[in-house]
Amino acid sequence: MKHTALSCLLACLLALPAAAQTSPWYVGAAAGQSKAASSLVTDREATIGNGNEPNMQTSSDLKDTAGKLFGGYRITPVFALEAHWTSLGEQRIDNTFDVPFGLTGKGGVRTEREVEGFGLDLVAGWQAAPGLSLFGRIGAFRADVTTDTTLSGDTRFADGTEGNFRSVSQNETVFKAGLGAEYAFTRNLAARLEWERFVDVGKRLTPDSRGNTGEADHDAWWLGVVFRF
Repeated sequence: MKHTALSCLLACLLALPAAAQTSPWYVGAAAGQSKAASSLVTDREATIGNGNEPNMQTSSDLKDTAGKLFGGYRITPVFALEAHWTSLGEQRIDNTFDVPFGLTGKGGVRTEREVEGFGLDLVAGWQAAPGLSLFGRIGAFRADVTTDTTLSGDTRFADGTEGNFRSVSQNETVFKAGLGAEYAFTRNLAARLEWERFVDVGKRLTPDSRGNTGEADHDAWWLGVVFRF
């Protein structure tokens, strides 16, 4: 009896790692680069005066470091649900121009915009080779967008906002999609390389829209790690 009980206990202990390795749950983290579409710049320029102020000059930095944390549950060998928190970093636009209508001097507008939020995706994957899987995803992203605008020179807000600074924030749910590849080093540890697009993030700027943050598609490229329980 003792021998049989010991054999059963040993069999159970040996089965535990295998059960853990086949758990449908996983977590991960990724870092990369995000880039907003150039429409964000033309959107901003169109709100300054009539959109063609004398000697308008624009510089911009639409790229930034991005990061995300995620966790998922594999429903079937093909499909998984994956939740994530994502930061797409900051975009900056600087506009300078001559102030018309008889005023003298230069005017300037600096726009700093930040995007982050939570999302839920449906992920579909298939094994292309031993250890290598390809996958696609579609989902929804609840974006939190904050835009800070700072004026300089002989410049005023068209909607009558006092002072030379204002900050606005908006929340909205947008569509996202992506493609990627995952390579498993072990049953529990894998690396991911992927691309995602976040569609029409933010609300389009207009000269009198003090509450809008600017609208643009965002692309993100990720390199991440996945741990399966």
